[in-house]
Amino acid sequence: MESLNVFNKYYRNSESYARNLKNEGVSIVGYVCNFVPEELIIAAGFFPLRLGSVVEETIPEIYEKFLTSGALQFSGMAPEDFVARYATRFNSEKYDFIDYLVIPRGRDSIHHLYSIICDMKQTNTTLKAPEPYFIDKLHTKYFMNQLYNREQVLDLKSQLEKWSGKFISDKMLSESVAVCLESEILLKRFAELRASNPPRISGVEALQVIGSSFFMPKNEHNILLREFINRWEEMPVRKGKRIFVSGSPIDNLQLYEIIESRDAVVIGEDHCWGNRNAEVLLTSALSPIDAVVEKFNTHPLCPGGYPLEERVEYCVQNAIKTKAGGVVCYVLENDHIETWEVPTEIKKLAKHGIPVLHLKRQPYIIKDPEKLTGQIDTFLQQLWT
Repeated sequence: MESLNVFNKYYRNSESYARNLKNEGVSIVGYVCNFVPEELIIAAGFFPLRLGSVVEETIPEIYEKFLTSGALQFSGMAPEDFVARYATRFNSEKYDFIDYLVIPRGRDSIHHLYSIICDMKQTNTTLKAPEPYFIDKLHTKYFMNQLYNREQVLDLKSQLEKWSGKFISDKMLSESVAVCLESEILLKRFAELRASNPPRISGVEALQVIGSSFFMPKNEHNILLREFINRWEEMPVRKGKRIFVSGSPIDNLQLYEIIESRDAVVIGEDHCWGNRNAEVLLTSALSPIDAVVEKFNTHPLCPGGYPLEERVEYCVQNAIKTKAGGVVCYVLENDHIETWEVPTEIKKLAKHGIPVLHLKRQPYIIKDPEKLTGQIDTFLQQLWT
């Protein structure tokens, strides 16, 4: 299907559209993590680009030593590999086409990236790196914290207005919210179809469908996704054991390709490059800015959220809803935040009769696929089809 080819193209070339727009004079706002309010960035007239896969690039040895010797360490923790790669790309000016960068408080190493980039720019005044902006967020549901988060969203709005030199009107924001809400509704419908029995799309294809929404204009992605959904029954039936994936952020196809090279289909996941992006919808009944604030307060249901029980229940219920025969929990090396919830998830999934393959301390780049394939094969042999 032609739309799948387009999703694949933008997923595998995540920066191509933004680079072309930059050449046409459009300013680019990069961001890290999926709870940065895209709606505000679009309303301000910028193109929002979520920083994506850097799996094909290596970290120079001299810079790797810099990253792990203190610059990105805190509380004795080294950074997740993908965060270190972002820092490397900024330092080597591979993000020179990005004008501004929004970094939220999420994982410790991600929000620490803000200070690293500031240090880089101070140390090297000629460095071609975007102007960073930090948006704080409190991840609890206390009323005072929600008021604080509201101020953070309004401050981001003001900063975007300074960058663009234009006031973001209610009309501009309303149009942006409408496009983003349509995207969420379509992606949520896509997730439901994906979990149907029998499945008609692979997990690899699903990641491309979802991920490409961060790398191309939302309205264009909406048109393609609506067409794809309308032609769902034309897709071939996929055979294999139904697998749900949880754990660390997965911004590339390696793990899914390995799982689906065996007798398995990934029919859903709980990580921030998958179905979680459309779990909480913008509320059309609110004013545009209130809708953005509410979503910022409630989305995403990531491991940094509180309380822990809510996060665990979210993962478990989604595995049940997709009728998963088993869960593959893939945790990257140095991803300390996942160790907070994974043990409890495994216990709860076991109570529902859902076995888990817990893959600990995994590399961002899978250099030994045969070892991983063997572990997955052994796990799949234990499952019903």
